[in-house]
Amino acid sequence: MDAVSGRGRRVVWPGGGWVTWCGRVGVGELAAGCVVGCAVRGGAGRLRVSYTARVSTPDCLFCRIVAGEIPATVVRETATTLAFRDIDPKAPVHVLVIPKEHYADVATLGQGDPALAGEVLATAAAVAEDEGLLGDGFRLLFNTGAYGGQEVFHAHAHLLGGAPLGPMLARSVA
Repeated sequence: MDAVSGRGRRVVWPGGGWVTWCGRVGVGELAAGCVVGCAVRGGAGRLRVSYTARVSTPDCLFCRIVAGEIPATVVRETATTLAFRDIDPKAPVHVLVIPKEHYADVATLGQGDPALAGEVLATAAAVAEDEGLLGDGFRLLFNTGAYGGQEVFHAHAHLLGGAPLGPMLARSVA
């Protein structure tokens, strides 16, 4: 097994058999249940499949909100998405839109389930309409990774509006 990427790690698959990980996340994320990528499934016939497991992660704040364990002010819910008000708003309207299934960030969401990524965008547009933001405009922002400022590692869009938002970045990046 590659200690950095976790590739080659065998894990038990629900319903029997085993999986050899060959995806893009680290061993820590794999152990936590955030499995997004390609796997080789063993067992009868050792069928090679491309599979993305979207597992709710018990320590994930947003997974706990989806499960109803942590309260949130929900503004819209679909079968696959949830939109709720940010507890530390940066604009008069600041709503987080998330997929109910756990993906660490928007890159893994877009690669793992493009249709679900589209549903997140459709939910964001519906919330923008509900909040009266379509006329004057709004900002939809995904923070991804350390340089992107991501703080909660569950894919989420920030829907911001209700006032002029200013420049895209607070300072120039050199």
